[in-house]
Amino acid sequence: MKRIVLLTMLLFVSSCATNVVPVTKDKLTPYQGTVSVYRSESEAPAGYVVIAAITHYDWGKYRHLTIDDAIPILQEKAQAQGANAIIIDSCKTVYSGIFSRGIDVTARAILIKQ
Repeated sequence: MKRIVLLTMLLFVSSCATNVVPVTKDKLTPYQGTVSVYRSESEAPAGYVVIAAITHYDWGKYRHLTIDDAIPILQEKAQAQGANAIIIDSCKTVYSGIFSRGIDVTARAILIKQ
């Protein structure tokens, strides 16, 4: 019985993952303001610095997830890195069941110099 409970818990824990890979060696203080979202590189203003690469994957079990579900998570991770904006590089739907639609997102946490 313990094995079944442990395996079930492991499945739920591994069903969602967000990874942050810093690109710069500089350690910035977390950003306190609202993190802007750009859906493509062409929308972002010139002169930004890439702080980190962020990936987010969620199976979306029994849900239909969209980019709007992932944006708050991406913003939170970018904010912790000291970024004041993110650029969404790719967004793919993950078909994880008959009724489930997850999401796989890649983004860049950036610092827009003002």
